[in-house]
Amino acid sequence: MKRLVLAVLAAASLGGAASAEASQPSCSIEGLAWRDDAVFQAARHPAIRQQRIGQILCRTEQVFTLRHAGADFTILRAKVYEFSSSSLDGIGGQEGVNLISVSRKVGDAETVIARFFVPYDVSRDVPIFAPAIAGDAANTVLTLAPGLETAYRIEADGLKPFRATAWVAQAEKLIPRGAGIGQVLKVDFAGLEGRLVFFRGNADDPASPGSVADRGTVLVVKLAWQGGALVLVDHDAARLEPRAASMDAADAAAMAGEDRAFASLRDQLPAGAEPCDLRGWSVDVDPRGMNVRAAPSAQARVLGLVPPARRVPAHEALGDEPVRAEFAIVGFQAGWFLIEKIQAPGVAYGERYPSHLPRPFAGRGWVSARLVGGAYANGGLPTGRLYLAPHADAATREALNEGGHPLSIDGSPRRILACSGPWVLIETQTGTRGWWRGLCSNQVTNCS
Repeated sequence: MKRLVLAVLAAASLGGAASAEASQPSCSIEGLAWRDDAVFQAARHPAIRQQRIGQILCRTEQVFTLRHAGADFTILRAKVYEFSSSSLDGIGGQEGVNLISVSRKVGDAETVIARFFVPYDVSRDVPIFAPAIAGDAANTVLTLAPGLETAYRIEADGLKPFRATAWVAQAEKLIPRGAGIGQVLKVDFAGLEGRLVFFRGNADDPASPGSVADRGTVLVVKLAWQGGALVLVDHDAARLEPRAASMDAADAAAMAGEDRAFASLRDQLPAGAEPCDLRGWSVDVDPRGMNVRAAPSAQARVLGLVPPARRVPAHEALGDEPVRAEFAIVGFQAGWFLIEKIQAPGVAYGERYPSHLPRPFAGRGWVSARLVGGAYANGGLPTGRLYLAPHADAATREALNEGGHPLSIDGSPRRILACSGPWVLIETQTGTRGWWRGLCSNQVTNCS
């Protein structure tokens, strides 16, 4: 689940010069004990966490104005940068946090009630903030974006953070046995309902891999305030609903269109095959090449082959390592990949393939998953996590590379086990198994 850890600071007046535009007030780091802030320090890369920063500065990115229960609230979001004396505007490298400032105006009196840092993924520009205020006078809640685990109770003297998903442990007992718990889709602070998605269990098992066609089922539960926290109440009122019921009309229509397209692809494949949309390469060390078969079986007829790897020393970008043959992966079934558009080693990079070497099979056929590799591609999801089902709403587990850093688009899996749509079930070089969105065959650079 997406986590938002914070340190809420004491109420203070917003420092810094006023902006010339009323809609874009200036942010300020004046008075913030940012050097000792846990969120700020945790966001820094471990390799540079101990390096001292001289100064930081902020730049306002968004200002939101919300009205609730007779008060006007202004939420300011600012990006944070290290100060650089070599830059004309002083802006240096961007830090992995945003500065949030919340002010409340009642009548003519306006007060900043909190300023704090929140984690921010610079590379993906997430989270996308969409603040909202809901609830009654006794329990007024500010959320910064849908799906973030931390929310804030608005109290007389400021904000009080709380874990908006603490009720999930209770809700999990209502999920069918063996199901795979997924993400919290929504917490409705006005209607006091929570929505938790779940998937078929063991969707990360190569013997029974999940499918993007399985959108999951949503458990809807009733919530209530208890001691400043949300708890699950009235178990008998819990209900199940399809994923589309928790989406707005436009998103539901888009999902339905994707499902129809996926079903159409499945109809074009052999019976029992799962559609995939990936690229990979051969890791077969047989000098004769990798067999392409007519069916997903070692006893099936051989149609042709994928040429063996070869060195292309004239191509500087490819270096001295052997270059592998590449292909599109269009299907999966029981430990076999259905491939097509096979390219001989080096051809994808403009190299001529000698005529005396084995020719790549020109059609579509099956190859053993044991003999297929590829590179991590950028699927637009957080790094360092693998999913338990091929969906962004599924639960995740931590995944590290050989150096102990979060798994990223640099490198390749140890094994490729299955696929569904743009997702690939992999085992990392360190032995962690799960779903990653995106696989490519680029052997020159990473697949960003």
